[in-house]
Amino acid sequence: MTYKIDYYESEGDNYRYLLGTKGERTLIAIGVNPNTATDKIPDNTISKIIGFSTRNVYDSFIALNLYPQRTESPKELDKQESPNQIQKNLDKIESIIPKLKKYDIVCAWG
Repeated sequence: MTYKIDYYESEGDNYRYLLGTKGERTLIAIGVNPNTATDKIPDNTISKIIGFSTRNVYDSFIALNLYPQRTESPKELDKQESPNQIQKNLDKIESIIPKLKKYDIVCAWG
């Protein structure tokens, strides 16, 4: 799978709601929070998701997160969550699911 991103929703460098590719069989990976991947450059986590999805015969992936704030570690998340960001994140998740043909979900953190 090449790194050609079809779905990318973010607010600058602070928040990312979704990142992924279109296909017939999609792996949805749900993490805690996004790291540094963009629509141009993957990070370690996205590279691992791509590898896992390819090895398991998925032709696409979507990366979603429980909270959309970008940090390199969940320990660096703001101490006070933003209800506005939580709602935006949920809205983006709800908007992407109907676009997918066939998918499986994996929770990926730790």
